[in-house]
Amino acid sequence: MSTIVTRAGKGTPLTNTEVDANFTNLNADKYQSGDTASFAKVTSTSTDTTPNFHAVNTSADALNGPTILLDRASPSPADGDNLGVVQFKGRNSADESILYAQIVTDIVTAADGNESGRMDLQLRTLATLKNYITLLTNNGIPETSINNEGREIDFRVKGQGDDALLFSDANLNRVGVGTSTPASKLDVNGQAACKKLTSTIANGRPLDLNRTGSNGAIVQIQLDGVEKGTVGVNTNDDLYIKNDTGGLRISETELKPTLSGYNNNDDAVNLGSAGNRFKNIYLSEGAFLGGTGSVNKLDDYETGTWTCGISNSAGTETSSTTRTGQYTKVGRMVHVSINMNNINNDVLTSGALRITGLPFAVKANSTSRGHGVCQVNNFVDSNAHYYYIQGVQGTETAQIKYNKNNDTAHSVDVTKLSNSDNSTIIFDMTYIV
Repeated sequence: MSTIVTRAGKGTPLTNTEVDANFTNLNADKYQSGDTASFAKVTSTSTDTTPNFHAVNTSADALNGPTILLDRASPSPADGDNLGVVQFKGRNSADESILYAQIVTDIVTAADGNESGRMDLQLRTLATLKNYITLLTNNGIPETSINNEGREIDFRVKGQGDDALLFSDANLNRVGVGTSTPASKLDVNGQAACKKLTSTIANGRPLDLNRTGSNGAIVQIQLDGVEKGTVGVNTNDDLYIKNDTGGLRISETELKPTLSGYNNNDDAVNLGSAGNRFKNIYLSEGAFLGGTGSVNKLDDYETGTWTCGISNSAGTETSSTTRTGQYTKVGRMVHVSINMNNINNDVLTSGALRITGLPFAVKANSTSRGHGVCQVNNFVDSNAHYYYIQGVQGTETAQIKYNKNNDTAHSVDVTKLSNSDNSTIIFDMTYIV
C-alpha cells in the first residue's frame, strides 16, 4: 500500500524530497501494462477539509470530462457478479470504524445482447445497512425502486410550502398526498383531479365521501366545467339531490321536492309525465288527492269476491243457498253485485228477508247505509211495484225493501220467496264502511 503526503490549502508547498517520496511510493505498488499504469492500492490521508482526490480533465471538447472507472474484467462473467462498491466509512462514539453508506453495483444478466445491471444505494439505519434506492431491470422493464427490500423506510417529497407533498408510510403500507399521516391506502389532503375514477371492492363500499364541519354540498356534477347537479346534506341532516331548477330532499320519513336542497318546492313537481309514466306505485297506507287533509286521503283500493247468503231478520233461519258475488272497494266506498237464483226457502218461515255476507260492515250511521237497484223474480207478491236493497247499519247484512202503491217502504218477508225454490234476486249496491 502506497502512502502519499498531502498538505491542505495554499500553505507551504511540498518539498522536492516529499514529492520524490510520493512518486517513489506510488511506483512501488505500480505495474505497467501497455500504456496503462495501474496501482494495486492507494491510500490518501489528510487532516483537513480539502479533497483527498482531485481528478482534472483539461480537454477542450464537449465529450470528455474527468472519469473514474471501476472495471470488473472477469474472465468468466456471470449473473450476480459484483461490479464494484463505493463505501463511506466513519467512526462511532466508541471510535470504531463503521460503514455508514455504500453504493453497490452488480451484474443482473451477463448474456450477450441482453446485458442488465443493478445499483443499490445503501444507508446504515439503527446499526443496519438498508437498501434505500435500487436501479434495476425488472422482467425486462427498467425500474427505479424505493425500499426494494420492503423494510420500514418511508419516502417523502417536499414542496416549497408543503412538508409532505408526497409521503409513503412503509410501516402502514399507505401513501399520503399533502399529509404525512395517511389514514387509508391513499389519503389525499387537498383537491385532486383525474380523467376517470374506477373503484372496485369485494363485499364492501367502493366509495366513501366525508364532509366535515358545516352542512352543504358533498358532490358536484359538472359538464364542461358548468355545474349540473349537486348531492349534499342540509341543516336538518336531509340528503338532497338537485340541479339548478330543483330536486329531492330525503329525510328519515319523507321524500320531498326542493329548490335549493334546503327549502320546499310545494305543488310544482310532477311524478312522471304523459309520455313518461311510472308503471306501478306501491303504498302501505294512502294517497292524498286534491288536498292535504284527512278528507282527501285515499287509503285503500281492492277488488274481490264475497259469499252471499240469505236469512231472516232475526238471523235464526238461514237458507242453504249461497252464491259468489263481486266487490270493489275504493277508500271507504264499497260496491257489491250478486245474482242469486234458485233460492232454497225450505227453512225460512218468518221474519224479514236479509242478504248476508257483505265483504265489509256497513257504517253505523243512518246516512251511510247505502242503496242499490234490486231485481227479483218469482216472488209471491204481485202488487209490489219497486224493489230496492239497503244496508243494515253496523252489520255485514242488507235488506230488500219495496214500495207498493206509492206508500212507505216495506221489508220483504221471507215467505215471499217461491215455494218452488226458483226465486231469483239480482242486485248492485254501493255503501260506505
